[in-house]
Amino acid sequence: MEIGILTFQNGYHRGATDFYPLIKWNRLLKREGYSIRFFSSHLDKKIYSSDAVIIDYRYYRMLTIHEKKYPDNTFIKEFMEDLKQHGIKVILFDTGDGAGGRQWDLINHVDIFWKKQVLKDRHEYTLNKGRNSYMVFLPEYELSKHVANENLSYRSEYTPCPEDQLHKIRIAWNIGMVDYRTFPLSNFYPVGTSRLLNSIYKLPLFNDNLDNKPIDSVFRGKIKKDKESYAYQRNKIIELFAKDKYPGVVTGGIISKKKYLEEMRESKTCVSPFGWGKSVSVISKRLLTDVC
Repeated sequence: MEIGILTFQNGYHRGATDFYPLIKWNRLLKREGYSIRFFSSHLDKKIYSSDAVIIDYRYYRMLTIHEKKYPDNTFIKEFMEDLKQHGIKVILFDTGDGAGGRQWDLINHVDIFWKKQVLKDRHEYTLNKGRNSYMVFLPEYELSKHVANENLSYRSEYTPCPEDQLHKIRIAWNIGMVDYRTFPLSNFYPVGTSRLLNSIYKLPLFNDNLDNKPIDSVFRGKIKKDKESYAYQRNKIIELFAKDKYPGVVTGGIISKKKYLEEMRESKTCVSPFGWGKSVSVISKRLLTDVC
């Protein structure tokens, strides 16, 4: 089965981290009958030789929001429909970090809708809660304050998921599968995460011995004061981690990588409020079988 992947991610842009499992286990996938090929443009006619096409949502966001080559998502909707007319299965991969969603205006045009994490109650995707629909961690009272401060009208802009499209939502993999701790050139990302060197990547290492770890938990984070919505969870953790309440925790700003890894090794747990969406998961044969 030929699987095309439409994305701007490669060895130098974002390090291809969202598609790392397909790169790392490319040989095993070939053995199971799956051939993976990357495309950087929907105008490349070779993509029509695929049996299925996975579209990275960052691809059309780059062309519309950042580069402004297209005024809206109409071009990607037309591309999806054209693929389907050629008998090609279309999978949209929402590679964003959140469990919420804001790509639902496209779900009618795809066969499968992948997300890195999915809400337990999928009916929530059919409700219009404005920004709370994709920043689900914000309490409603905080949400209204943040929207006012940031001069945003999310409720009118948000398109909920149609009820009859919920069955298309699938859980994909996350990007926390790569252990960057001992990876060479890690101070020079994204080159250090190049998929050209994927053979020396390692799976995460685990240590189950918690008896000799002096730190209960650690959180080091930077507060984005210009956007309160980003800072809400982090400020809350700093408040909860107050030394007078929990002397066994560590908080603070940026430190050296060496010191950071030392703290992590000495800590029983770590907290990452509004972090980078990294959680360990695995790609399964079932997931790709679902593509067929």
